[in-house]
Amino acid sequence: MSVRVQTPNAGTPVLLKLENADQSATTEVLVNTTTGGAFETLTWDFSNDPNFRLDADYVRVVIFFDFGDAGDGATYLFDDVQFGAGE
Repeated sequence: MSVRVQTPNAGTPVLLKLENADQSATTEVLVNTTTGGAFETLTWDFSNDPNFRLDADYVRVVIFFDFGDAGDGATYLFDDVQFGAGE
């Protein structure tokens, strides 16, 4: 899965989580940005996550910017959410 993101700083952790309707199946992967102040495309590969289930009907995508840190009032942007390999 890929998403274009813009964060104020390089090295910002971005957690992407997939959930089914009743949250009995969830999976999440953390990726860090490599640039700040400009859009870049981040890719999350769930194939190595032991919680990822091919039989799950994931209906919700949750994106956490700067995961684990208290909010500092910064603006985080995202666009162009792409599902599937090679898109």
